[in-house]
Amino acid sequence: MYCTPEHLFGEKNVTAAYDEEPTDSLKRLVDRVKVFFPDSTDQQIGRLLAYAADRKRLTRGRSSAG
Repeated sequence: MYCTPEHLFGEKNVTAAYDEEPTDSLKRLVDRVKVFFPDSTDQQIGRLLAYAADRKRLTRGRSSAG
């Protein structure tokens, strides 16, 4: 079954992130993945999220060892 994110999560939850900066969204995604995979590196998570290495660093002030 397919549905829109607004239908699945609620329009208020989805539209709350519309004004968020892309770098902030990426940081939230990385932090969320680290909850479930604490030993993963930012580089590994970046590959998972198809984050281009030539863009700015994943998160400000964190190392991306790995």
